[in-house]
Amino acid sequence: MFGPTAALLLIGITVNSTTWKLAHGFFFRVRDTRHSWKTTCVSWIEVLLQSSIAPIAWLFVVFFDGGYYRCYRSHEFCLTSDAILCKNETVWNSYATSTSFNKISENGKYCSPCICSPNPTDASFLEAESQIYAWALLIVTGVGAFLVITCHRMCDKYTLVQRQYVETYKNVETQKFDAVAKEHASQLAEHNARAFFGQKDWTKRDWDWVSGIPEVNNPLFARLRLIAAEKTQQTMYTPLQLWNDNKGYRIPQPDLQLTQIMVDETKED
Repeated sequence: MFGPTAALLLIGITVNSTTWKLAHGFFFRVRDTRHSWKTTCVSWIEVLLQSSIAPIAWLFVVFFDGGYYRCYRSHEFCLTSDAILCKNETVWNSYATSTSFNKISENGKYCSPCICSPNPTDASFLEAESQIYAWALLIVTGVGAFLVITCHRMCDKYTLVQRQYVETYKNVETQKFDAVAKEHASQLAEHNARAFFGQKDWTKRDWDWVSGIPEVNNPLFARLRLIAAEKTQQTMYTPLQLWNDNKGYRIPQPDLQLTQIMVDETKED
């Protein structure tokens, strides 16, 4: 019952984007840009609450089905002295010779055949009790979620319409940022590729350079990155860009030029 619950909770935490916004680059953040402890704690609470939806749904299904709970509790109704199945000597002797019998029955305290197939009355009772727990879990979770959401919104400094606008802006900002980043990366990658293939010939060192893996612990690229940083103060992302900068090429800034032209035209108007 609880193994999949823990697995679903872990998966929910892993796929949550806020988890990696908090964790990624945590030890190398500039001091002024680090999250406060209050923000960090609130964000982790939100991650845990959001990741708990799937585990709670799983528990509700498990308890509502009743099979797992019946298996978990059936030994309490299967004492060897009371179970009908173990009063049959033939059945008792067949199970007593089994290797796993002592482990399942705890040295004969419980009737192992009864644990697998309990009395219908006892099975119905356990399934009904399991369903009660399922509905109780659903009601408690629903009431708790309602109270948390209500308190959160009552403490919000924004009104409902303003909060909706803020959330809309966040979504649009993310989309626009991704689009502009993709466009800028495309221009940068095209410039680096043209700079490499624009040469008349290539040396073995050139091919080795652009074929490397930019690992943090790679001594070669760590040294080249330092050389390039001293020359241009550029942030190096890949071996090709590092090669391009080390060769003396400059990365154009079309967006900055376009911005300057627009500023000049505005001044003329």
